[in-house]
Amino acid sequence: MMDKIIIEGARYQAHVGVSDEERRRKQEIVMDLQVFVDVRAAGQLDDLAASVSYVEIHEAAARTIAAKAFRLIEAIAEGVATAVLRSFPAVAGVVVRVDKPAALSGRQVRSTAVEITRMRNE
Repeated sequence: MMDKIIIEGARYQAHVGVSDEERRRKQEIVMDLQVFVDVRAAGQLDDLAASVSYVEIHEAAARTIAAKAFRLIEAIAEGVATAVLRSFPAVAGVVVRVDKPAALSGRQVRSTAVEITRMRNE
Protein backbone atom coordinates (compact mmCIF):
# COMPACT_ATOMS: atom_id res chain seq x y z
CA MET A 1 0.00 0.00 0.00
CA MET A 2 1.39 3.40 -1.00
CA ASP A 3 1.26 6.44 1.26
CA LYS A 4 -0.70 9.46 0.06
CA ILE A 5 -0.69 13.19 0.53
CA ILE A 6 -4.29 14.34 0.13
CA ILE A 7 -5.55 17.80 -0.75
CA GLU A 8 -9.34 18.12 -0.76
CA GLY A 9 -11.59 20.91 -1.88
CA ALA A 10 -8.94 23.24 -3.31
CA ARG A 11 -10.82 26.06 -5.03
CA TYR A 12 -9.50 27.78 -8.14
CA GLN A 13 -10.83 30.21 -10.73
CA ALA A 14 -10.30 28.92 -14.26
CA HIS A 15 -11.11 29.90 -17.81
CA VAL A 16 -12.87 26.67 -18.78
CA GLY A 17 -15.69 25.81 -21.14
CA VAL A 18 -16.47 24.44 -24.56
CA SER A 19 -17.76 27.74 -25.98
CA ASP A 20 -15.74 30.94 -26.38
CA GLU A 21 -18.35 32.75 -24.30
CA GLU A 22 -18.00 30.30 -21.42
CA ARG A 23 -14.20 30.63 -21.44
CA ARG A 24 -14.30 34.46 -21.34
CA ARG A 25 -15.11 34.55 -17.65
CA LYS A 26 -13.43 32.64 -14.89
CA GLN A 27 -15.44 29.91 -13.24
CA GLU A 28 -14.90 28.11 -9.99
CA ILE A 29 -13.50 24.61 -10.08
CA VAL A 30 -12.88 22.46 -7.04
CA MET A 31 -10.02 20.00 -7.05
CA ASP A 32 -9.06 17.00 -4.95
CA LEU A 33 -5.61 15.49 -5.27
CA GLN A 34 -4.20 12.25 -3.93
CA VAL A 35 -0.44 12.15 -4.41
CA PHE A 36 1.22 8.75 -4.00
CA VAL A 37 4.55 9.25 -2.27
CA ASP A 38 6.47 7.39 0.44
CA VAL A 39 6.23 9.57 3.56
CA ARG A 40 7.71 7.05 5.98
CA ALA A 41 11.05 8.85 6.37
CA ALA A 42 9.27 12.19 6.80
CA GLY A 43 7.16 10.71 9.57
CA GLN A 44 10.08 9.05 11.28
CA LEU A 45 12.37 12.08 11.04
CA ASP A 46 9.65 14.73 11.40
CA ASP A 47 11.31 16.46 8.44
CA LEU A 48 9.55 18.01 5.44
CA ALA A 49 12.70 17.58 3.35
CA ALA A 50 11.97 13.83 3.35
CA SER A 51 8.52 14.35 1.82
CA VAL A 52 6.77 16.50 -0.78
CA SER A 53 5.32 19.82 0.34
CA TYR A 54 1.55 20.00 -0.07
CA VAL A 55 1.96 23.77 -0.45
CA GLU A 56 4.20 23.19 -3.47
CA ILE A 57 1.72 20.65 -4.89
CA HIS A 58 -1.09 23.20 -4.52
CA GLU A 59 1.03 25.90 -6.16
CA ALA A 60 1.90 23.61 -9.10
CA ALA A 61 -1.81 23.00 -9.66
CA ALA A 62 -2.58 26.73 -9.44
CA ARG A 63 0.14 27.59 -11.98
CA THR A 64 -1.17 24.96 -14.39
CA ILE A 65 -4.74 26.21 -14.14
CA ALA A 66 -3.72 29.87 -14.55
CA ALA A 67 -1.45 29.19 -17.55
CA LYS A 68 -4.20 29.00 -20.18
CA ALA A 69 -7.88 28.63 -21.00
CA PHE A 70 -9.22 25.09 -21.15
CA ARG A 71 -12.18 23.65 -23.04
CA LEU A 72 -12.60 20.63 -20.78
CA ILE A 73 -12.12 19.80 -17.12
CA GLU A 74 -10.50 16.60 -18.41
CA ALA A 75 -7.70 18.76 -19.84
CA ILE A 76 -7.28 20.54 -16.51
CA ALA A 77 -6.96 17.16 -14.75
CA GLU A 78 -4.38 15.95 -17.30
CA GLY A 79 -2.40 19.17 -17.01
CA VAL A 80 -2.30 19.06 -13.22
CA ALA A 81 -1.37 15.36 -13.14
CA THR A 82 1.45 15.98 -15.61
CA ALA A 83 2.70 19.00 -13.64
CA VAL A 84 2.77 17.06 -10.36
CA LEU A 85 4.60 14.10 -11.87
CA ARG A 86 7.15 16.35 -13.62
CA SER A 87 7.71 18.65 -10.64
CA PHE A 88 8.13 16.05 -7.92
CA PRO A 89 10.37 13.06 -8.79
CA ALA A 90 9.46 11.24 -5.55
CA VAL A 91 5.79 11.07 -6.56
CA ALA A 92 4.83 7.64 -7.90
CA GLY A 93 1.35 8.63 -9.05
CA VAL A 94 -1.52 11.02 -8.63
CA VAL A 95 -5.30 11.00 -8.61
CA VAL A 96 -6.84 14.29 -9.73
CA ARG A 97 -10.54 15.06 -9.42
CA VAL A 98 -11.78 18.27 -11.01
CA ASP A 99 -15.26 19.38 -10.10
CA LYS A 100 -17.10 22.14 -11.99
CA PRO A 101 -20.05 23.00 -9.75
CA ALA A 102 -21.82 25.31 -12.23
CA ALA A 103 -21.53 23.03 -15.27
CA LEU A 104 -25.16 21.91 -15.11
CA SER A 105 -26.62 24.74 -13.06
CA GLY A 106 -30.40 24.89 -13.13
CA ARG A 107 -30.65 21.15 -13.83
CA GLN A 108 -30.97 19.78 -10.30
CA VAL A 109 -27.34 18.61 -10.36
CA ARG A 110 -25.01 19.54 -7.51
CA SER A 111 -21.85 19.20 -9.54
CA THR A 112 -20.08 17.63 -12.49
CA ALA A 113 -16.60 16.14 -12.15
CA VAL A 114 -13.91 14.04 -13.77
CA GLU A 115 -11.34 11.94 -11.94
CA ILE A 116 -8.16 10.54 -13.43
CA THR A 117 -5.31 8.41 -12.09
CA ARG A 118 -1.85 8.74 -13.58
CA MET A 119 1.18 6.72 -12.52
CA ARG A 120 4.77 7.70 -13.25
CA ASN A 121 5.65 4.52 -15.15
CA GLU A 122 2.59 4.28 -17.39
